[in-house]
Amino acid sequence: IDFAHGNSHRRLKHLTDPVKSVWWRVAERYGLEPRLHYRLPHIAVYGEVFGNTQKGFQYGTDGTEPLFRVFDMYDTKNKRWLDFDEMQENIGLLNEIQEFKHHGDKYNDISTPSYLPIKSVPIVYRGPYDEALMHKLADEPSTFEGAEHVREGIVIRSAKERDVRGAGRAVLKLVGEGYLLQKKVKQGNAKDKRAKGKAGRPQKDTPKPEGETS
Repeated sequence: IDFAHGNSHRRLKHLTDPVKSVWWRVAERYGLEPRLHYRLPHIAVYGEVFGNTQKGFQYGTDGTEPLFRVFDMYDTKNKRWLDFDEMQENIGLLNEIQEFKHHGDKYNDISTPSYLPIKSVPIVYRGPYDEALMHKLADEPSTFEGAEHVREGIVIRSAKERDVRGAGRAVLKLVGEGYLLQKKVKQGNAKDKRAKGKAGRPQKDTPKPEGETS
């Protein structure tokens, strides 16, 4: 069994504003379109954007630009999810391409690197399923260098793709109790600040009906 540290599953969205869209900025920084076009044209990549997307959980980044980690791949031609090790091999193939210049309908490889290296989500454990261990791992500190917070949880998946009857893919997400508590505290603090802000605002005089005195 593979256990990968990651978050919610989101598909890379084709949004209209590449300047404001965090998804477009990530796609450009990692060269996802040309890399996939040239190396893996029938593979859809699923990943997690992090670093400046959730306040208080920056995973050791400076929070200025988003980063990206892959957690899944889907073969659109053969209609199947890739095994975990297949995904890792494909990440290696994508990283062989460092930069492209677009000429007509073709991407030509050039030697100067500019794209960020594509990586998978960190693997925090690989071995037999152990429920107690899973809960322990979900509440440990993040493995990202420089991160000073707990991880949000873990994603549990089988090394070889398989379906569970009546449930679908054998993939589970276990959210950490420490993360939920930290998030609740932050939300509570933000709510208190808003309440104090409203209390400090000058109150407008309420118009009184004609003839009424106070």
